Amino acid sequence: MASRLTKYLTENGYINTSVQKGGIPGVSGCLEHATMIWEAIQRAKSEKLNLDVIWLDLANAYGSVPHQMIQLALRMYHVPEDIQVMLDDYFSGFRMRFSTNSYTTDWINLEIGIAMGCTISPILFVMAMEVILKASEDSAGPANLGGGCYMPSLKAFMDDTTIICSKEDETRRMLERLDVLMAWCRMKFKPKKSRSLSVRKGKIDATTIFTVASQQIPTVSQEPVKSLGRWYDSSMKDTKRGLETVELATEGLLAINRCGLQEYKCGKARLLSMLEDSEDPVLKTVQPTIKTGRKWKVVEAVDEAKECLKIKEVIGQIQTDRKGLGSSTAKWWSKAEGKEKRDMVINEIRINEDSRRVQKAVQQPQKGQWTNWDNALQKSLTWNEIWHMVPLRISFLIRSVYDLLPSNANLVRWGKIEDPTCPLCQGRQTTEHVLSSCKIALSQGRYTWRHNRALQELAAIISTAKGETTLPNTNALIFTQREAPSHGTEGR
Repeated sequence: MASRLTKYLTENGYINTSVQKGGIPGVSGCLEHATMIWEAIQRAKSEKLNLDVIWLDLANAYGSVPHQMIQLALRMYHVPEDIQVMLDDYFSGFRMRFSTNSYTTDWINLEIGIAMGCTISPILFVMAMEVILKASEDSAGPANLGGGCYMPSLKAFMDDTTIICSKEDETRRMLERLDVLMAWCRMKFKPKKSRSLSVRKGKIDATTIFTVASQQIPTVSQEPVKSLGRWYDSSMKDTKRGLETVELATEGLLAINRCGLQEYKCGKARLLSMLEDSEDPVLKTVQPTIKTGRKWKVVEAVDEAKECLKIKEVIGQIQTDRKGLGSSTAKWWSKAEGKEKRDMVINEIRINEDSRRVQKAVQQPQKGQWTNWDNALQKSLTWNEIWHMVPLRISFLIRSVYDLLPSNANLVRWGKIEDPTCPLCQGRQTTEHVLSSCKIALSQGRYTWRHNRALQELAAIISTAKGETTLPNTNALIFTQREAPSHGTEGR
């Protein structure tokens, strides 16, 4: 019923997704609203416009919705009577009672509140809020963002309601209208958790105060507010949030000892793709700017990824591994839609970033040696051997593979010494030279010295054992040849 009711409301245009974006499938409401509100503030700041933004917090959102309000919304949107009766019976079963040590009350029918965990509750809450929003939308005109762009004066995501107006009198009229409607349906806003931001000619005006429920609303200059995942304060900048993000990222990277994944670009590309796919005509007209720095532009990266996907479709499916043709299903750009296209763009950006990392690694003579293993020192190791190795020995093996041991050639490269020659043969002392290529060390027997010393010890022990006379050990195990009688053999 929840999905059918949602489809009925959206297909008939009963919910204005430019205003209410909560509970609507396929709409990135939190992201779109937060982006548009921030864009409005930034435009008012840069173009020296007047703007009032009020974030309203609804007290006990789900628990304060009257059941009569839901029935009014169902009738207002012409929902079939069978559905109305079914929902009326459903809510009439909401009862509660109180118990003490000595007394228990009778069951009390509840007239307000909807269940948090019920699948139909979100769309019913949206319908109830839509009645209030539609009744107050005529109290103020669209906010002027400059350049011929206008934004609806109301933005709502479930119970988070935001007022955006270009004129102070319209802001107060809209706020008063919402306050009256909330009191009429026995709901109310929380002034302490609400916030206001007033911009006059591009600058913060802390003297403008708004009231709701007969109480003053704090300004963002007094207390910053977080709405739909974004912080707002009197600076109207993201500088502080950026510093906090850097600090948080640094702590996270230290916690996991560095992270090799670069999701920053993918996140920006996903944000741009979701905004481009939005059906909100206001958002398409405004086209919010996504800042990514000077060295990398998200628009160019997304366009490049799309062109690569189109070229791949023209080329067709090619052989890239040992699997046979047709063993995997290819996804083509022309046949993809919605989220599938966004995922293809994100995946293509990841592929391009991997290619750039490989290109950079190829240019690194030391740390990029893993791209060409022809000159790597080979050694067969098992997990059991690695487990029982001393840590310093493991470190030596790994550094020898990547040629990162402190040979004279590396010490010169690192700026530690000036002469890279070998003190024995006067050749260039690299890791390979020290381990196996020095002619003087080879002629002096240095490479086999340890092995030879072990053999000398074994030879001495064997010689000593042969020179001694010992009696046969009768308790020792006697080994016999195959098919020979055991009693006729001698122990060795």
